[in-house]
Amino acid sequence: MIVEIDELEYIKKKTAEECCELSVALMQSVNKPKLKNTKQVEDEIADVLMWLRQLSMYYDNQYILNRISEKKQIYFKDEKIQHNNI
Repeated sequence: MIVEIDELEYIKKKTAEECCELSVALMQSVNKPKLKNTKQVEDEIADVLMWLRQLSMYYDNQYILNRISEKKQIYFKDEKIQHNNI
């Protein structure tokens, strides 16, 4: 696959930016629960997912899917989060 360097770099920057914005929104929802910023969190999740999908097109998707499966086995057992691993 021939990749325009500028295109990939732009996607990386946008992905990182949106991840940071999601991080801020999540921390606000934890630290300031009275804010009720559910829509902001949902908007940022949508942005992150959109850019991650674009970014993943430039990487080995099979490897990514395998790693997700491995991580799920560690962090989710019987459909429940294993808090002691966090």
